[in-house]
Amino acid sequence: MRANEGNTMARELDWSNARRGAVIATPGKTRITIYIDDDVLDAFRDRAEAEGRGYQTAMNEALRRSLVASASKHEALLARLQSAIAGVLEGVRIVDAPKPRPVTKRSPRGGAVTKATKPRKR
Repeated sequence: MRANEGNTMARELDWSNARRGAVIATPGKTRITIYIDDDVLDAFRDRAEAEGRGYQTAMNEALRRSLVASASKHEALLARLQSAIAGVLEGVRIVDAPKPRPVTKRSPRGGAVTKATKPRKR
């Protein structure tokens, strides 16, 4: 058997319909382009290299920790506000307000008027 026998690969490839970009899309991730300050990027690259992982993974984890911490702060603030409001309202008795009575206008003759009328000019 010769070296080229059984080789089914084409000698020339047609790249006219080729597209640039990731070959396989990663589920749950989106490719974006952003500008990062040089010193911040260098710090993430250095730290990630020392830890033996990718700098983008390190940046993603830092952003995620920031989101979780922010949500925790908001939840803690909401709990404190609810507690304070409950403490203020503890001694307050809420009573249903009486329903307003319907107001009907009366004519000078004593009969009920359904809608207001303008006085006639004389």
